[in-house]
This record gives sequence, structure tokens and C-alpha cells, in this order.
Amino acid sequence: MMNVSDSDRVTETFFILLRAGLWGKEPDLNSFPLTVEEWKVVFTTARQQTVTGLVYQGVCLLPDKFLPPQGILLKWVAAVDAIERLNVRMNKSLGELYGLFLRNGLEPVLQKGQGIASLYDNPLIRECGDIDLYFTCKSDIRKALEIVRGYGCNVSAMSDGSYNFLFQNIEVEIHPFLVDISNPFRKEYIYRTEKRLGFVKIDMKGCDTEISVPSPFVNLILLNTHILKHALGWGIGVRQLCDMAMACHSLHDSYGKEDMKNCCIKLGIRKWTRLLNAFMADYLGMDEKYMLFNEREKDAGRLEHIVMKGGNFGINREGRKREGKSDFKSKIDTARSFISNMNIALRYAPTEGFWTFYGLVKGQL
Repeated sequence: MMNVSDSDRVTETFFILLRAGLWGKEPDLNSFPLTVEEWKVVFTTARQQTVTGLVYQGVCLLPDKFLPPQGILLKWVAAVDAIERLNVRMNKSLGELYGLFLRNGLEPVLQKGQGIASLYDNPLIRECGDIDLYFTCKSDIRKALEIVRGYGCNVSAMSDGSYNFLFQNIEVEIHPFLVDISNPFRKEYIYRTEKRLGFVKIDMKGCDTEISVPSPFVNLILLNTHILKHALGWGIGVRQLCDMAMACHSLHDSYGKEDMKNCCIKLGIRKWTRLLNAFMADYLGMDEKYMLFNEREKDAGRLEHIVMKGGNFGINREGRKREGKSDFKSKIDTARSFISNMNIALRYAPTEGFWTFYGLVKGQL
């Protein structure tokens, strides 16, 4: 069993390997070698944070004498192979679903996910989740639902006005909004921003057609507010922060930093974005010149605590699993999770935090 200082060292080693894998730079070797138990923890952490492939890329940059034991390494290789295969299947399904909509006169916008994966040097190494699509009007959503129902998909409505279904056994969500802003007094502002900046088309390996994604400026706001929303709820994982850092790195020449700062001020998330900038620089090794704008908090420890405590979307948080619990108990646990992060909301994004809590707790209770 490891003590607290050993645990801290292993966490730091996890981030060393993650930074190396993310940017393709040789890792700092001061924390090596690791024991078998320490390697098990690093591997488990990478799995829980859904950055198994990225950390593996860092492992591959280690000298042979510092590599994990063969048993762990074989498990890691198998896990990475499964991630790559799922990404290939995901891209194929996305292409077919997108083509189905295009043939019926619809052109949805891909949110997050595979669109952000395309910014990585090796997109297949990023662990994929579901497919999120945005339609610009309600009539297009209705038509899209008719199409997928005709394809044989069972569609479920969600409390926020979104819909989900399985397409070729891949989870798909259709959303009536692009950027998820909770403050009702800023929805019109962000909608005008979306309309003004529009969308761009990208080529994606495995897809036969170009895919529409948000313009760089809107994409960065989308990722930023998505992380904030989940950080204030059950939690957010390292993968989403890596996506944010990779988007900042790849899209930094596509927008004005002063415009970004003014937008964050308008949305009430300037201080939160300063915290996000600090985390990406200090924990993910992103060069500060790629920050969303040229301001940062001195320390990102508060966000690191949320990330490491919860794992991917709070999977490690007590009360997160719904199995064996009544709906009422699940709602109470969700509300408690929101309330436990109230200090983060009040400190870094009080207005958006208030409306996030209001909407989410109202939806639960």
C-alpha cells in the first residue's frame, strides 16, 4: 500500500507521461523507475481519466530500463488497440449517419468528439465517447428524428431538450443548442456569435464526406463552457482538458485573444478561464502562448483536485453510479455533488455557476 507522498509522486508521474504523450516530447525521468504497484496505479489512472492512449504514447518515449513490467505493458497495448479499433468504427458510423442526413437535405454540426480528435497528431489514440450533433432549428431536429426512427433507431428525449439513440451501436445525441450556456441573459449573445462566425468543414479519416464543425472561436467557447458545466457537477476528466489544450494549440492563429477575453467577460467566465489556462500550462505542459487569452491564475490546484477526484465525468465520485439506487436517491446524490462544488462556482464563475446549479438541480428535483 502506498502512503500519501507515494500517491502524490505517482500522480505527478502520470502527468509527466501524459505531457510527453500529448506533445511528443521526452518525459522527465526524475520520477523513474516505478515499482509494479506504482505502474498499476498509473495504468488505472489513465483508464479512469480516459487518456490511456495518450499516456501510452508517453510510455513509448521512455528508455527501455524504465518501461512498465511486461504484464502491464501487454494490457496497455491491448487497451490502445481496442481504442484505435473503436475510433475507426466510430468514424465509419459518423460518416454513414452524416451521409444519411445529407441525402435528406440536412447538414448537422458535429460538436466536440471526433471533430476535436482530428486536431491530434494521432486522432485514433484519443478515446472516443459518443456523437454529438447540433441542428440549427427545431424543424431540422424533427426531420432528423423521423429519419433515424425510419432507420430503426429508438429515440429517447432528455430533460434539456436533447435526444439520444443508438446508431450502429454507437450512442448519438442530438442537441437544440451549440454552446451550453446556462445564464438565460447570455443565450441571445452567444447565439448571435454563433450565427456571425458560422461553421467550417473538415475532412476526417474514415468519413466519405466533409463534416461541419463550429468555427474555431465558437469551438473553443463550446469546449470551455462544457468543461465548466461538468466541473461544477459530478466532475470532469483529464481527456476533456487535453481536448481543450489541443484545440488551443491547433486553433490559436484563428481568433483574436482580446476578442476571446471580451467574450469570456461577457459570459462571466473570465476568472474560470484564467484557471483553465493555468491548468493547461502547469499540468498539461501547454506553452502559455497558446492560452485562450494572456491571463492565468497563479495556481490550478483547485481544478486539479476536481479532475483527479472524479475521473471521467465523475466516474470515481461516491454516489455517481446509479445501479441499485432509486431515482430519488440518484437525484439527491446529484444535487449533493452540485452543492459540494459551490465554492468553485462562487470563486470562478458565480453567475454562470448560479444558473448551472439552478437548471441542473431543478431538473433533478
